[in-house]
Amino acid sequence: MLAPPPVNWVDVTFDSAAARNAAAECDRFVGLIEEVIDWNHDANVDLQTTWQGGLAMEFEAAVDGVARNLRARAAELRIRAIALRDAADAADDEQHRRERQRDDWHDWDASRRRLQTAGVS
Repeated sequence: MLAPPPVNWVDVTFDSAAARNAAAECDRFVGLIEEVIDWNHDANVDLQTTWQGGLAMEFEAAVDGVARNLRARAAELRIRAIALRDAADAADDEQHRRERQRDDWHDWDASRRRLQTAGVS
């Protein structure tokens, strides 16, 4: 009789649903950040038509710096959301692989039992 197939009886302990929920929250927050950037840009365009001079230029530079910082944070959140989804997919794939191993083992065991019952060693 052939040796039993390898099997891992332990379930994966990663919470894929929680990871996907966290990724969705990252996406939602990125959307909010982008709305703030767009609103701020539109407000500042209107402001620059009426406000001129050195302070206006300093203010515009500061606002541009904030917008750059927000875009960088949004990009980081997108990367984290992708990583969370990738981790959830990998955990799910691993769990399915383990379940297939268990099914293979049960098939092997059923065959072994049938052969024993038939008197074949």
